[in-house]
Amino acid sequence: MALIKCRECGHDVSENAFSCPYCGSPIAYVYKNQEFTSSPKNDTLYTLGKIAIILFCIFIGGLIVFATLIISSMNSLFSLFGL
Repeated sequence: MALIKCRECGHDVSENAFSCPYCGSPIAYVYKNQEFTSSPKNDTLYTLGKIAIILFCIFIGGLIVFATLIISSMNSLFSLFGL
């Protein structure tokens, strides 16, 4: 178990620690080049997924409005002809 310097405060911290006990700065993942942030590829897929879900909801909403208008106009026609 080696000690490394904290990037933020400079105290000696175990390389296995998740954060510095003195300042709370992340340690283990930063020094092992595994950043806490996700990769741009994952961000793009996440954004595209959100857009797809929003578009799907708009499409379903449009279908519901369209079906309601069609049923309403058919009922008007039926009542016009006495059916």
